[in-house]
Amino acid sequence: MATLQPQFPSAESLAPLRGRVAESAAFAYLPIALTSLAFAVHAVTTGGGRAYTSVDASLVYGAALAVVGAGLYLRLSASGRRAVFAFDRPSAREVAATLAALVAGVLLYPVVTAAAEAVGLPPMEGFDYALSDPTTVAIIVVGSVVLAPLVEEALFRGYLLGALLARGLHPVAAGAVVVVLFGAMHVVSLGPTGVVYTAVWGVLPTALRLYFDDLTSAWLLHALNNLYAYVLVVALF
Repeated sequence: MATLQPQFPSAESLAPLRGRVAESAAFAYLPIALTSLAFAVHAVTTGGGRAYTSVDASLVYGAALAVVGAGLYLRLSASGRRAVFAFDRPSAREVAATLAALVAGVLLYPVVTAAAEAVGLPPMEGFDYALSDPTTVAIIVVGSVVLAPLVEEALFRGYLLGALLARGLHPVAAGAVVVVLFGAMHVVSLGPTGVVYTAVWGVLPTALRLYFDDLTSAWLLHALNNLYAYVLVVALF
């Protein structure tokens, strides 16, 4: 960890993930599929007509993440779990890099969204909730700040990225695939401009995951970013 050289994941550590690209991609999108299915079933059984809120989405998506994350953990062997849930105690340099990436992501937001809107994409809408209700706070914190960063990082930069690397893809190519799929996943919740931004932002945790050969910095960046976006910004503005 003390070296300045990248600590790319080794072929040996990723061996349990060989031949699992399709499965890892399916797992990555399973929470979104389950969330969409839950809302569709609810709309059919209740007659529809209700507009679902960001809080509804955080509640249902959080539950889907918990189910999929637990299912993935049970699905993998012990060596597979070590490869996917690759959390390790971070060094001071890793924490510093994570905080620098957090700042970079915040600064990228107005630049990327303005560029997306300049080419004709619709602007991102603000969140439709306030933090005056303790239940809302609990749902947002658990769903968007705790579960989403933890499980999404395990799915995308743990399982999917690991499976792509185990297949023999160059880290840059594997990272690019993950970034694109991670961004595309957000089309339902954030729209096309949100897809562009989350894809660009996704380069940061992907680079941290590859450089430090663990998932801790990527998870920490994701958690801090969501705390900033879903709680701090809403509370202040």
